[in-house]
Amino acid sequence: MTSRLYDLALVFGLFVAASGCGLWLLDRARLRAGGRIQQVCFATGLGLGLLGYVTFSLGMMSLLRQSFIAGAYVIVLFLGLRGWYSFIHRSLSVAHWLPAVVGLPFMSKGFK
Repeated sequence: MTSRLYDLALVFGLFVAASGCGLWLLDRARLRAGGRIQQVCFATGLGLGLLGYVTFSLGMMSLLRQSFIAGAYVIVLFLGLRGWYSFIHRSLSVAHWLPAVVGLPFMSKGFK
């Protein structure tokens, strides 16, 4: 039972990391989709494709070992978390509406 939960958590983490990595790539390329859901779907496909190329490249260099795969997963996880952070920060735009709600108008951009 624990093995299945571990496998499920690993696949879910890989999926989230891949979609976040795709979001990071789209952000670096300054590409935007029509909406947030389309952006996430496009980024997920892009990130999973990137993971496929990373695996293929490691195999072509005869480096397809557990340590190298784990290292690549950590790098993709870092980029994925960074991509999700920037996507959520951009989607919510907390920096624009939070100071006005809290009552700090001098922190908002429109105050002069």
